[in-house]
Amino acid sequence: MAVETFPVLENIIKQTVADSLQKQNFDFNKFIYEMEQGFSALGFRDSDELTQGAMEDILIVDFHGVGNFILSTPAIRELRRNYPFSNITLLTNKRCQTLAENSPYVNEILIFDDTYNTRNILDYMVFVMEFAKKSLWQNRYRLAFYLNSEPNFFHQFLMYLSGAKERVGYVLDVQRVYTEDLLPKEKNPSFQLLTRPFVYPKQVVHEVERNLYLLEAFNLQVQSNYPELWYNASDTFQAKKLLKNLNPKRLKVAVGLGSTQGEGKYKNYLSALKTIIERGADVVLLGGKAEAAFAKALLAKLPAKSV
Repeated sequence: MAVETFPVLENIIKQTVADSLQKQNFDFNKFIYEMEQGFSALGFRDSDELTQGAMEDILIVDFHGVGNFILSTPAIRELRRNYPFSNITLLTNKRCQTLAENSPYVNEILIFDDTYNTRNILDYMVFVMEFAKKSLWQNRYRLAFYLNSEPNFFHQFLMYLSGAKERVGYVLDVQRVYTEDLLPKEKNPSFQLLTRPFVYPKQVVHEVERNLYLLEAFNLQVQSNYPELWYNASDTFQAKKLLKNLNPKRLKVAVGLGSTQGEGKYKNYLSALKTIIERGADVVLLGGKAEAAFAKALLAKLPAKSV
């Protein structure tokens, strides 16, 4: 079967870039209007209302570090529970790729280079267009969820260019919604990039709660809120290898150090880790290159057989 092409969409984007460079001005509203015309002409806006359990293509956009990605796993699980027969694609970054690949709730994993840094929206448009043409437009997503309570314009722009008819997420300035800095609706791009823009209530403060509230605001059912950690046999082998010098009969406490350092932090960590060890547990210090010096300083003051 021949691969579908999308010259209408490509031409709109390329012409917008050319016109914007010539005028030295990007007309966001005009671009959205023309893209809607293009998506409509190609049938991206024709599908009926998505009902619970329907067999439709759903896109989840989740760009996080590893920690926050784990906190979004309840929402991914609950989306699958609400749409058991749908084809669900998870669009994430390389940082979370190995975790995402072990998810039992999605049908496909797509990796997007969200480290692509540019202040130029026109360059980004072309960059995203090439990705959408290759990986997104063929799927004709009916529904897309953006799982991030601290929204990013470029990520929402990417979700818009996926072509999904229904796009659910938080408005860009959701963190400032209870201050006078809130952008008026007509100036907030989320109201054009999203079809269902939401703001979480003031009392919803935990990242897990915020992701699940987004589903509930979209009238989906949430049955459980516990995070999951998806791993495979290779991960288990590596973990056992790392822990082989510790007493298998003692409890292990994993501690993420964080790269921020200082005398106060050193003393607090050292005191806390000594207490943990004294109470019968071993400690596993976790971090990367930025934490190496901090970990070495702590190790020098702690019993080697327990860390």
